[in-house]
Amino acid sequence: MKKFTFLLFFCLSVLAFAEDSFQKGYMLQQDGSVWTEDARGIMRWKESVKSGTAFDVYVTDLRDSNGNLIEEVKVANRLDGANNPIKNEFVRIRYKGEDAYVIKNRIAKDCELGIIQRTCAVYLSLNLSDVRLSPIEAGKIVATGNTYPVEGGFNFTEITFFDEVNFIMISGYVKEQNIGQP
Repeated sequence: MKKFTFLLFFCLSVLAFAEDSFQKGYMLQQDGSVWTEDARGIMRWKESVKSGTAFDVYVTDLRDSNGNLIEEVKVANRLDGANNPIKNEFVRIRYKGEDAYVIKNRIAKDCELGIIQRTCAVYLSLNLSDVRLSPIEAGKIVATGNTYPVEGGFNFTEITFFDEVNFIMISGYVKEQNIGQP
């Protein structure tokens, strides 16, 4: 019985001192929203933040199929202007020293940021003929990934950005020369 009691005490002690895990995250939506949860579990708008705003994203010890840590996600309602509930997936963050939430498909985590230097084409693959119909505008903040050489002596850099018209995240490639540091 003493061994069991000691083991139980030890396990509870470890859990009590377990630290939260974070990864750096960034808002990709221009004028994205930060939310807090009320006592009924409804998300309430707290403030707007600019694209590129940094915060800490709470992550679990679980990994996705690419080996990336999975963020803490909560499905909850927020209220629109007419007080109608709208269900969204929210990610728990730490911002300005407080816990808060952001809508999941508005952010990028564990990445570098870039800024589009000039309006340019977005490519859907590493093929110069696979161009997206809509260009990306100069000044757009994007999450950047790896850079790859392609035909014609160009390098493509992976990007992910928030499409403000369709409210979706888009991943693709731009010519490396079109990306700078924000």
